[in-house]
Amino acid sequence: MADLFTREQDEPTTAPGLRDDYEAHRERIFRLLVAEDERGELLGFNWATHSRFAGRPAYCYLIVKPAQRGRGAGRLLYDDLEEAARRAQVSQLQISVRDDCPQGRAFADRRGFVEQRRSIGMTLDLRAFDDRPYDEIIARLERVHRPHAPQRGQPADDRY
Repeated sequence: MADLFTREQDEPTTAPGLRDDYEAHRERIFRLLVAEDERGELLGFNWATHSRFAGRPAYCYLIVKPAQRGRGAGRLLYDDLEEAARRAQVSQLQISVRDDCPQGRAFADRRGFVEQRRSIGMTLDLRAFDDRPYDEIIARLERVHRPHAPQRGQPADDRY
């Protein structure tokens, strides 16, 4: 499940990481169902969590392996998810669909989801990032906001 989640959501995780997330949000999770074939191979899963905010919306994942799409697993997982949401008195389902997954977009459109916003995922590798060009502005900001603070790279004294 973690490998599928990582590939399809572009959110790197591991099996222990998913277990930790499950435990951390257990009280808000109202549905988690895994779909397998007759050999026990993972086809996909749904995972639905009540929002922390009022109004009882829920955030949902419905992920099916690309090779298994169009064969009914997604429809069954969605039907299960929708029924679980009704039982949990959820007022709204929210999902994210990757813009490079037209099958996912079409699946959501057919079920009446409407686009709310677009977002773009970005990463900055801090190990390779060179912040030296910003040293002067950082020093000026530190002088303005903390006039008695040590300068960048200087040891702190006991004033703080």
